[in-house]
Amino acid sequence: PYPAYLVGAVAGPLRTSCLDAGVVRICASIDRNATTDLQPALQTAKDALSTLAQWAGVPFPRKRYDQIFLPNRVGGQELVGMALLSERYLGELLQDPHEDWLIVHELIHSWWGNRITCRSWNDFWLNEGLTTFLQAAFKEVKWGRAAYDKEIANARRRYDDARRAGKERALSHNGWKTPPDASGPITYSKGALAFAALRRRL
Repeated sequence: PYPAYLVGAVAGPLRTSCLDAGVVRICASIDRNATTDLQPALQTAKDALSTLAQWAGVPFPRKRYDQIFLPNRVGGQELVGMALLSERYLGELLQDPHEDWLIVHELIHSWWGNRITCRSWNDFWLNEGLTTFLQAAFKEVKWGRAAYDKEIANARRRYDDARRAGKERALSHNGWKTPPDASGPITYSKGALAFAALRRRL
């Protein structure tokens, strides 16, 4: 079973390309009139899939994974068996393959955040903090230790900016008033730093 907020669908005039990563079919879709190359997105997901499955100790939970690149989307959103991403981000990935963070982040959620999730929104940081940390850890596997250190430094900077802006709070928090309150640098960056500290301690 999946949390209901992860159920979604996409419909429209799309062009789709796919490749196989073992028993998992990875597909990417974009507006059919766009000429953007989808292969880097497919290859990025394929490269990450086996490592993430190994870390989780269980295979990818579905037979197909879709990445949908939308023209007006900002950021990413994981759903059951798919991720919604922006065409603008795909352009950044094409310019620099090191910008693989968002594809990897949303794919990680297939295990952490989707397959296993927090009991309530109070601990939403477990979904996003762990995923942000693992995104950095995967960069270390693919690009070297300096790439991991850069991601953790970025998390530190975002967290410090939030503290200076007076937005510090505990990771586990039950004071939500609006859905965006559950997001932001405390949930993602402070959460990732907690897991980075745990890694150092272990």
